Amino acid sequence: MAIKFSQFVVKTSSSDLSHIVGYNGVDNIQITPTNFLNSALTGTPGQVLFYDTTGVASSNALFFDMSNKKLGIGTNAPSSTLHVKSTGNGEVNIERASGTLINLQAQAALGVIGTNSNHDLALKTNSNVGIRLTTGGNVGIGTVNPAEKLQVDGNIKVGDSQQFLAGTSSDLQIFHNGSDSFIDNYAGNLTIRNRTDDGDVLFVSDDGSGGVATYFFLDGSATQTTFQLDARYNDSVKAKFGNSNDLQIYHEGTDSIIQNYTGSIYIDNNADDQDIIFRCDDGSGGLATYFRVDGSATLINVSAPNGMQFNDNIRIKVGSGSGGDLRLFHNANDSIIQNTTGDLYIENTADNKDIIFLTDNGSGGTVPYMTVDGANEVTSFQKSTKHEDSVVANFGNASDLQIYHDGSNSYVQSSGTGDLIVEQRNDDKDIVFNCDDGSGGITTYLRLDGSSEKIVYSRNQLLTDGVRAIFGSSDDLHVFHNASDSYIENNTGSLLLVNYANDKDIKFFSDDGSGGTTEYLRLDGGDVRTIVSKEFRFLDTVEARFGASGDLRVYHDGTTSHITNSTGNLNILNSSNDADILFRCDDGSGGNATYFFLDGSKADGTGNLYTNFPDKSHLTFGAGDDLQIFHDGSNSFINEVGTGDLYVKASNNFFVESSGGASKIIARTGGAVDLYHNGSKKIETTSTGIKVTGVLEYGDNAAAIAGGLTTGDVYRTGDLLKIVH
Repeated sequence: MAIKFSQFVVKTSSSDLSHIVGYNGVDNIQITPTNFLNSALTGTPGQVLFYDTTGVASSNALFFDMSNKKLGIGTNAPSSTLHVKSTGNGEVNIERASGTLINLQAQAALGVIGTNSNHDLALKTNSNVGIRLTTGGNVGIGTVNPAEKLQVDGNIKVGDSQQFLAGTSSDLQIFHNGSDSFIDNYAGNLTIRNRTDDGDVLFVSDDGSGGVATYFFLDGSATQTTFQLDARYNDSVKAKFGNSNDLQIYHEGTDSIIQNYTGSIYIDNNADDQDIIFRCDDGSGGLATYFRVDGSATLINVSAPNGMQFNDNIRIKVGSGSGGDLRLFHNANDSIIQNTTGDLYIENTADNKDIIFLTDNGSGGTVPYMTVDGANEVTSFQKSTKHEDSVVANFGNASDLQIYHDGSNSYVQSSGTGDLIVEQRNDDKDIVFNCDDGSGGITTYLRLDGSSEKIVYSRNQLLTDGVRAIFGSSDDLHVFHNASDSYIENNTGSLLLVNYANDKDIKFFSDDGSGGTTEYLRLDGGDVRTIVSKEFRFLDTVEARFGASGDLRVYHDGTTSHITNSTGNLNILNSSNDADILFRCDDGSGGNATYFFLDGSKADGTGNLYTNFPDKSHLTFGAGDDLQIFHDGSNSFINEVGTGDLYVKASNNFFVESSGGASKIIARTGGAVDLYHNGSKKIETTSTGIKVTGVLEYGDNAAAIAGGLTTGDVYRTGDLLKIVH
C-alpha cells in the first residue's frame, strides 16, 4: 500500500470531494466518501478505516499509534515514526511532479533506496551532498559528478587489518595490519598500469628525514624505469637480462659478479663526448675512479690511485712493430720502459695539464717527486733532487747558472749572463733563509716578508770587521765595526732614534766594568723624561748648554769649572721638604767639606731663613782674606787681618746686643754712643766728651786703691776720670 500525498487536496465544500480524511473519535482517522462521513466507525484503536461508496473497505492497512506518534502502513505495530510493511516488497515512493521519483523498497533479502526516474540519487548531510549515485551507476563521494563506478574526492580510511578486496575470490587484497601495509594478489598477475599519455608510475617511500622521496618510477614518456635511489639485491640474488638470462649481475656474499653467456659483452656510452668510468674502493672507505674511457678525447684515461697491475714479465706493448715498439713491464725486480724504435717522448697534450712523476715515499705509499707543469710552463719538484758530488745543475743556454756540491761545499754560481736574482712573486708571501740551528735542526735566519714589505732577521747578522751595513740611496747611513770600535755614521740629513711603542723607552747600555752591561741612559717614554743612570762626562771646554739659545752653560775649561747664565735669573732650588743646599769644596786634606749650606730644615715658615756656615768655615773678604767672619767651634770672630781698617757702617743707629737682646753698644746716627755692662749703660758720649755711669768717686789714686780698686780701674774725682796706677 502506498500513500501519495501529492494527490491530497484541500476543498471548502463537500460537494467538491469524493473522499474525506478526518478525525472521529479518540483513536480513529477515517478516509471516507463524503456521503459516509458521518457513518458509524468500527475498528480497533489507532486503525485507519477507509470507506468507499459501499461503506468501510474490507482491507484497512493504515494504523496510527497515537501514544507514540508512529504511523504504520500494513502493520498495526509500527516501530518507527513511519513503518511500512507488506507481504511482498514494501515500497515508499516520493515524487516531485515532472521531477524525480524516489523509491524506498524492502525486498526479501535486500533493502533498496533509489530513484525510479532517470535521475541521480544523493545522500546529504547538513544540506551538503556527501554521496551521489548517478543514473549510469557511478558513485561519487565528495563529488557530484563521478566519472567512474566509484569516485572519491577526499581520503578513504580503512581500519587496521580491514581489507580492500578485489576479484570474485578476493584475489587482490589491500590492507594495513597495524604495523605494515600490504598489497596481496592471489590469482593471475599483479599489474600496475598507468594509461595517462607520457605519465609515470612512481614508487615513493620514507626519505629517512620525516618526509618521502621517489625511489624509482616507470617513466611513461621515456619508456624506461628510472631509479632515483639505490636498488638493493640481496646476496646471490641476480639481476638477469636477455631471453635466456644471458647477462647476469649479482653479489654472492663476497664478490660482485657480471657474467655474460651469449655473444660479446659491450659497455656502450652513447652520450656525446661523455665517458665510461670504472670506479672502485679507494682504500679509505670511499670510491675512486680507476680508469675512464674518455668519449670526448677518444682515449682511455687510467686514474686508479695505485695504477694498473700487470703481473711480472707481462708486457704492455704499444706500436705495430713486431713485439711492440714500446714495452712496459716489471721483471719481478725492476720496472722497465723500453723503446725500440725512434725517440722516446713523454708528452701531455692536454691544455694546461702536467706530467707528474711519482715514486715510493718511504712509508709504504707514493708521492709526486716531479711535475712538468703545463699550465705554468715550469718543471715542479715536489721532492728533493739529488745531484752527486760535482754533478752540476745547469741553467741557461750557455749554462749561465750552475748549482752543485763539490764534495765539501755547495755552490750557486752565476757565471754567464746577467745578474743573479732571487725573486718571490706570490702575493704577500716571503723568501725564507733557513740554516742549521746548532742543535741538529734548522731554523729561520732571514725572511724577506712580502706581506709587511720588510726583511725579518731571526738570528744575529754578523758583518766582519770593516764590512759595513749601508742604508740610503746614496749610502747615507753606515753601521760597521773596524776591528776595534763600532760606528754608526750618517752622511745625509739628521740621524734619528725613534721609538713609536706607546709608553716605551730608548735605552743606552754599555759595559759595566765587570764583564757585563748596564744602562747608562734612558729616554723614558712612559714618564716623558731622560734618565741618566751613569756618570755624564763633558770633556774640558765642552759645555752642557740649557735653554733655546744655550742660555745656561756648565763646563770645565781644563782648570776651572763654570756655571754661566746669560738670560734671566740663575735659580738654585731645592724643593725637597726640610732638605738643604750644600756648598762643598776641597778641605785641603784630599777630601772635601761643606763650606756653607742653605738650611731648609730650620726655616720655620714665618720668613726666617738660615744660611749656615759650619764651624771654622770662614766668610772672608778681600784679596788677602783681609776680613774674616767665622765660628771656631767655641767662639765667633770678625777678624780684620789684612790691609786697611775695619769699618762698620750703618745708615741709621748701630746696635751691638747679646743673643738675648741685651744692649752692649748703641751708636746713634748724629748722637751719642752708649756702652753697656750686663745690660746697664755705663758710658755715653756727649758733644763735649763722655758721660760715665756707676764710676766710684775717690779723692786720689791712693784713696782708690784703698777703696779696693786695682791698677787699670777707673775712678772719678769730681768730673774728672782717673785710672788707678
